[in-house]
Amino acid sequence: MKNRFVILLVAILSTVQVALAESSPNEVDPYGAPVVMWTGPNKGKVLDTSIRRSLVILKGDAAAIAHPEPGDTVVANFFSEGKFWIAKIPPDAVQDVIVQMEHFPALVPAGHIQGRFILKPGKEIELFPQVGTDEPKTKKLSDITSSNEAVTVPPEKFDVIKGLMKHFGLALRLVNTADRYRDMVTRQHHLVEQFKLNITPEEKQAMLIRTIQLSHESGMKRLYNTILRSCSSVWFHEIMDQSIHYPWNRKLAEVLGMLPTVAKFYLQARGILDAGTVLPDFKTEREGYLTPESSEEAKAAKGNAESTCSPSEKKCMDTFTPTH
Repeated sequence: MKNRFVILLVAILSTVQVALAESSPNEVDPYGAPVVMWTGPNKGKVLDTSIRRSLVILKGDAAAIAHPEPGDTVVANFFSEGKFWIAKIPPDAVQDVIVQMEHFPALVPAGHIQGRFILKPGKEIELFPQVGTDEPKTKKLSDITSSNEAVTVPPEKFDVIKGLMKHFGLALRLVNTADRYRDMVTRQHHLVEQFKLNITPEEKQAMLIRTIQLSHESGMKRLYNTILRSCSSVWFHEIMDQSIHYPWNRKLAEVLGMLPTVAKFYLQARGILDAGTVLPDFKTEREGYLTPESSEEAKAAKGNAESTCSPSEKKCMDTFTPTH
């Protein structure tokens, strides 16, 4: 009788432990270890990486959850729906590359530069749980964004002057474009200009490959700098300029890549933007999804951008503070 009671008790405790493990909001994220500032005024303090992280390329057993085929790249810390996911990215996936310029209020003219990748039909990235077992609402994505951002130490907020003084870390993010739309347009009502690059198919693929590799190599080990390591200087100099072959006379415009507010002129000076590749602003494009002739997929993308998470959720609210 006593043995039966012990066995029953063990079984009950095991069931409770499993249930707690599956439902706990504090499950350990294997790719979210605390990052401590190693220099500057915030030395010794922990960066807030709950929203902003660089990618981690996964190999072998770590990538097994995504069942990769030859040529696929598997990464952790892809951000979508307010959470981090493991993402499987197929080869030769990029159809178009669009540079986005977000205008936001500041003491001096300021903005945020990011790169948007439109993927080919049948070449969507696929998301898998990074923590727990919950599946994303949208498992396959054909519209993703590379956004290089300052990472702050709470309660300090982003500031362009502090960005020159070693206050912030740097995250090279890869994000669901719907999340970025919600942050920039739906919530903050910012104007976001869009410029589709006139580059070769090979250069388009090279830009996504470079984005992933640089994010992985950088990790969370770099400092943000408003001029030298900012959203625009990293995207233009370390990603775009390393992936595109310019004639020698187009290289003279390099210094302009540190200034997000002159993005259009920079792209024109590089010879990769013409009148036919200047697109409607981001809001106008997305509002076009609501016309009668628009597709159901496009309508769903608009809805996903606005309803990924409620405004009351702190995790989502944190993304609304400009950190460029």
